[in-house]
Amino acid sequence: MLGGVLRHQSLSMLNLLPRAAYRVQMGVARLAGRGLFLVNAPETIRHVLSECPATFPKHHYIEDILKPLIGISLFNANGERWQRQRRIVDQAFVQAALRRVFPVMLEGIDDMLLRLEHASAKDQAWEAEEAMGHVTADIIFRTILSKPLDEASATEVHHAFRSYQEAAQRVMGLSALHLPTFWHRRKCQLKGTAIRESYAPLIRKRFAAWKAGQTGPDDMLGALMVASDPVSGMTLDETDLIDQVGTLFLAGHETSASTLAWALFLLANQPAVQEAVRQEANQLWRQRPPQFGDTRLLETAHNVFRETLRLYPPIAFYVRQANENNCLREKPVAKGDMVVVSPWVVHRHESLWAEPDTFSPDRFSGEGVQRAAYLPFGLGERACPGAAFATQESVLILAKLVQRYHFEPVTTHNPRPVARLTLRSANGIVLKLRPVQGAAR
Repeated sequence: MLGGVLRHQSLSMLNLLPRAAYRVQMGVARLAGRGLFLVNAPETIRHVLSECPATFPKHHYIEDILKPLIGISLFNANGERWQRQRRIVDQAFVQAALRRVFPVMLEGIDDMLLRLEHASAKDQAWEAEEAMGHVTADIIFRTILSKPLDEASATEVHHAFRSYQEAAQRVMGLSALHLPTFWHRRKCQLKGTAIRESYAPLIRKRFAAWKAGQTGPDDMLGALMVASDPVSGMTLDETDLIDQVGTLFLAGHETSASTLAWALFLLANQPAVQEAVRQEANQLWRQRPPQFGDTRLLETAHNVFRETLRLYPPIAFYVRQANENNCLREKPVAKGDMVVVSPWVVHRHESLWAEPDTFSPDRFSGEGVQRAAYLPFGLGERACPGAAFATQESVLILAKLVQRYHFEPVTTHNPRPVARLTLRSANGIVLKLRPVQGAAR
């Protein structure tokens, strides 16, 4: 682990997993003098994430490594602080109802397709991660701030967040080994500030106008400004707003971008499945534009999205910390021990899935799916509140992309998954794309 932390190519947590991790119900190890429990059994996962979340709060490492980017907000807060924030943010999600944001998503997708016309005309390799980062960041910008995100800003955020993830992973690894972290923390601070400043000035300006009595756009930021905790009556100040928007921006674009890039990679290597997605989209949209509710009719695209989340869950590890002495599966767990639920491991577990490493979207069409072993959006009270938003957005993007373009692999490129804050490819996801003949513009 130490070697991986210090190497130029920061260690992925995936590299720490022995093959036995994909067979056991719970793995037990020691890390720098502390117990580490890898929980795989569905009933034990429910116990940790759903039945006793207060006993197993998010590990303090998560708060620590994300603080330069999102402060102490919905993703990394615990206890009453998290509960208060969740009550406030839930009100804003009413504002982002799927029907209301559907036109915003279509606008962002149409702009993405315009950008792709230029990329495909150049007849060169295409970087899917960066392109998917742009469209998902653009959509979340429009949803929260009523502003599109230009290409230069999107590219800057994409590269800054990649650097942030590498530095944050080193901070977490060195912290676990009780080693100095100053240099990497400084990099986190610099990159976190750069990302925050892509949206913070807009929030400051809107907040000042709202305090002066001016009305603004009817978007998620507007909803966050007027929302109050129904229990305490507390509202969000300017810094709180920047932190919460940072969380929504991170969760609303980075995870979806990762999933979409992996989905396109999988489809490029499975042309028959890609063609099935294309035919489904053509049949639905042959004589009319997309309408709200269409994602429920795009079954193949939806199953591709689900299966991609199974194979490449954007949050590969949920890291918790025992806040008292207790037991898991009759094994003693000491206060302070690390308890990990890994969607990456659970989704590829040999006793929970047939052919767990095989891309097979059809598995979600039948009744044989082990639902209790499928947790890309988490479980319990801390499950992702934006799951429906991400699903609608991702299925639409996939269907529109495949309807317009053929995606093909680059034979010399093999993406290498790494799990840091989110699951990404260490060397990007590079594909070839060419326009579908006769596709509607």
